[in-house]
Amino acid sequence: MSRDALRHIEHLSVTIGPRGSCTEQERRASDYCAQELREMGYDVHVQPFRAARSGWAPFSIGSGLMLVALLKFHFSHAFAGGLAVGGLDAGRLVAVAIALTVTVSILLQLAFRPNPLAWLTPQGTSQNVYAVARPRGERRRTVVVSGHVDSHRTPIAMASPLAFRVFQGLTTLGVIAFVVLAGLFVLGTFRPEMVGMRLTLLPALVVAVVFIVTLQPEFSRYVPGANDNASGAAAVLALAARLKASPLASTQVWLLNSGAEETGATGPVRLLEKHPELRDADWLILDNIAGAGTGPCLITAEHVVLPMRADPLLLAAAREVAASRPDLGAYEHYYRGLFSEHSPLAAAGCRSLALINFTPQGVLPDWHRPTDTFDGVDPGVLDRTEEFAWALLGHLDGQGRDILSAGRPPVQALGP
Repeated sequence: MSRDALRHIEHLSVTIGPRGSCTEQERRASDYCAQELREMGYDVHVQPFRAARSGWAPFSIGSGLMLVALLKFHFSHAFAGGLAVGGLDAGRLVAVAIALTVTVSILLQLAFRPNPLAWLTPQGTSQNVYAVARPRGERRRTVVVSGHVDSHRTPIAMASPLAFRVFQGLTTLGVIAFVVLAGLFVLGTFRPEMVGMRLTLLPALVVAVVFIVTLQPEFSRYVPGANDNASGAAAVLALAARLKASPLASTQVWLLNSGAEETGATGPVRLLEKHPELRDADWLILDNIAGAGTGPCLITAEHVVLPMRADPLLLAAAREVAASRPDLGAYEHYYRGLFSEHSPLAAAGCRSLALINFTPQGVLPDWHRPTDTFDGVDPGVLDRTEEFAWALLGHLDGQGRDILSAGRPPVQALGP
């Protein structure tokens, strides 16, 4: 059993406690990880970066602006004083401009691309902590293992498994509502007689619900985050100790304790910007890996609007490990509704696989709830998942880079 990992989880979730993104507590957690890596003998790097303070703000800002556009559309004379531009109602033209900007921004946000709503979101300073475990011989491949240190708030959307299932449906309905309203505003500007208030009522109600659900987290407290994600951060440190004692033969491993995952999974993206050579690395994400009765669980895809699939050859390698180590009890899950650090990496064209220990019933224990405390950590699950990650690193090391890279498409550039 990994006593070191348990010690790290206890320090992060109890001694430090809740660790909101871009907060002093998150920085203390990063400092702790850096100190632990230094004591193991690693050359440690700390990378400060700017990140969103909230992952919900782009959607609450966007839905709020869409409701403003709705008012301008239906009460354009009150807002624009009857002005016309090219024979078209000026107030409605403003509503169209707002609605189209918001809708495109929402879609870009969900695709992990820069957009005006992200620019409006309050920013703070987060940081990555990383070190490199070098192989015994010549380097033939690079793997990055990442576990974020920050913890989330307590949104009503995650108050229970049922609430999250409702939220999963709301994400799809919300995107549809934004698109429908923008289309109706355009149609109603050119053909006013075709679009009345009743026609916009249903999508407007959906947008109003999105506004409430995405605004509420800003007024909630941060959770201790023992499972999410002191467990993943601790496993990175435990693997660092293993790699120091038993380096791999030809695989260089970057050990990343990332920041600001809970507000947009920003850490790995910032590391890629600083180290573009990591675009050709294989990424292993460790998140929520110590909940009772779970894992190891391989995530085949993360799906908010479009699926962000696990790298097929990394997934195949993980399946081979699962078959060779039935004692670890690994299984698979298709993750719908939100995302981990895997999704922006996949969107950037990087090769990535996430271990996120959903139960076989598709539930993350104590996820984003005040009950995510150290006494809820399952040491057996933590140990099996750490052992699975270690076995996967060894398997990748044995296969070699040339085998795993065969047939892969070229890596895409990140961002515009």
